Amino acid sequence: DRPATSSVGLFGEVGQSATVNQLTLSAVNVTGDSRVGGVAGRNKGTIRNTTVSGNITGTKQNDFTNVGGLVGRHDAAGALVDVNASGNVTGHGQIGGIVGISRGTVTRAHATGAVSGDDRLIGGLVGLSRGTIEASSATGSVDGGDSTGGLVGELKDGAVNNSHATGDASGSGDNIGGLVGDAIDSSINSSYATGTADGDDNVGGLVGSINFNVVIRHSNASGNVDGTKDVGGLVGASRGKIETSSATGDANGTNYIGGLVGDLVGGVINNSHATGNVSGSSDNIGGLVGKSDGRINSSYATGTADGVNDVGGLVGDITVNAVIHHSNASGNVDGQNDVGGLVGASRGKIETSSATGNANGTNSIGGLVGELDGGAINNSHATGGTTGSGDNIGGLVGKSSGGSIDSSYATGYADGVEDVGGLAGDIDATAVIRHSNASGNVTGRTDVGGLVGDSQGTIETSSATGNVGANGDYAGGLVGEHDFGTIRKSYATGPVQAVNYTGGLVGKNIGGDVTDSYATGPVFGSDLIGGLIGSTSNNGNVTTSYATGNASSITRFVGGLIGFKSSGTVTDSYWDRGTTNQSDAVGGGTGTNLTGFGTVGTGEPADEMTGDDALDSGNMAALSDSVWSAAADTDSERRYPTLVANLQSPPPGAAYTT
Repeated sequence: DRPATSSVGLFGEVGQSATVNQLTLSAVNVTGDSRVGGVAGRNKGTIRNTTVSGNITGTKQNDFTNVGGLVGRHDAAGALVDVNASGNVTGHGQIGGIVGISRGTVTRAHATGAVSGDDRLIGGLVGLSRGTIEASSATGSVDGGDSTGGLVGELKDGAVNNSHATGDASGSGDNIGGLVGDAIDSSINSSYATGTADGDDNVGGLVGSINFNVVIRHSNASGNVDGTKDVGGLVGASRGKIETSSATGDANGTNYIGGLVGDLVGGVINNSHATGNVSGSSDNIGGLVGKSDGRINSSYATGTADGVNDVGGLVGDITVNAVIHHSNASGNVDGQNDVGGLVGASRGKIETSSATGNANGTNSIGGLVGELDGGAINNSHATGGTTGSGDNIGGLVGKSSGGSIDSSYATGYADGVEDVGGLAGDIDATAVIRHSNASGNVTGRTDVGGLVGDSQGTIETSSATGNVGANGDYAGGLVGEHDFGTIRKSYATGPVQAVNYTGGLVGKNIGGDVTDSYATGPVFGSDLIGGLIGSTSNNGNVTTSYATGNASSITRFVGGLIGFKSSGTVTDSYWDRGTTNQSDAVGGGTGTNLTGFGTVGTGEPADEMTGDDALDSGNMAALSDSVWSAAADTDSERRYPTLVANLQSPPPGAAYTT
């Protein structure tokens, strides 16, 4: 008991050429100022096959105390092999269950006592490690300030291999981890932590924070994690590389909360996953990552994600530099704004990825992405349902501002108020959708579409097959409201119902272009009802298209093609009188070179519009052979032309009896 003396232990110092072997110390009670250990205050040599039990205390209250259950300070030339310590270790800073500060090797070392310090660098095994730790463990609880870990407080220029911690780690500051509090220029391999981690910022089930030179491989954490900001089931804040690793505990905090990583700052995640539930009282909440500025490859999350804004089943928010590749999420997602089954808000790139959970919130809710802000989605899909109590609700994307969607699809329902679409709720003038489709049912009040609710952008070679229903105006099988955008080589087959402005393809066309497209679903409403478009105005243009679905109106302005045209052009297009049950192409207004075939009232498909004769005999001469393909009739069905670049399978058809 020498509280004013440094280098205190059975030996004050073990020299570089010395070896301590097969030593057992029981029920010790050692107190010193700094560099305090059960065996030695400082070790430069080798200590092996040694066990210490008892309490170790350091009294120095400024700078670092360097207190360990076995050794206070372990130098670079030293080695600790097959050593054990049990009992409580207490001090100010750099406190560990085995070593306070280590620059040497630690192999098969095990600590079972509680470790506590009122400053930083507190670890269940080592407070600060700048060497290698192999096949070692700590089981006691750890309590400190900044950089507190279940095994190591801070790992700098070192390595942890095949080691674990099972005790709870808590800190009154930042960088708190179930295994390591803070890792710098180091590696962690085949290691795990099972205890809880609790701190302020940068809190992780395995590591609180890792810098860009850190690699974590084949490691996992299972304890629950709680903090304020940058909280992750595996790592709180990561700038490094995480591979083949996982987390199963729940993660809770305020913002930047993730099932695996809270904040991925330019780092990489490969072949990793998280299964715990994630919740945050603010923004950037994700089943795998809270916010990402890095790359995520072949990874997944299965837990639920619950937050306020920017909430995603995989990632809450990804920046313009971020990439998600071949990854998926299956948990349900709840929030307010910018909520997505995979990503809440995206400015980056999403490739070959998917989401299967339901997404629920207020505005900008998507089955895959809540808000796509200039980013890209390629070869991806969503199968979960989306529900929003506000606007911009989509089966794949809630709102797209300048983003691109290519070769992607959604199969889940979409239910909202305004701007609701089977694929996207709203797309702006710079947004593009290509080679994509939606098959889920869509319901809302206004601007409701089978593919897009409100479109100002470009839609090409895309389709929608779901039912569309609006309890207000502007509903279309493909697009509810089409504002000065472009639709080409696209189609819709689902039934559409609304009050006014209802169309098989577009509800209301305001200055937009519709080319080489068709609609086959039945359309019903009160006023301004068209087999293809409910109303077209503001010099909108419609050409080389057709409609076959039954169009019916309670009041007036119903047409086989267009309900009402106030300005613009409608040319070189066709409708089936028998199946639309309409004798006029345009209910109010006129068009040019509009041709109807068949007989109203029969419900039978027109011979001239079906089979090989539709194109070969020149019946639908305005439809180019390079764009359109005729489909042969069957014994029970007559088939209409389909698009070469967007083949419908089976081709659009209608049953006939004569």
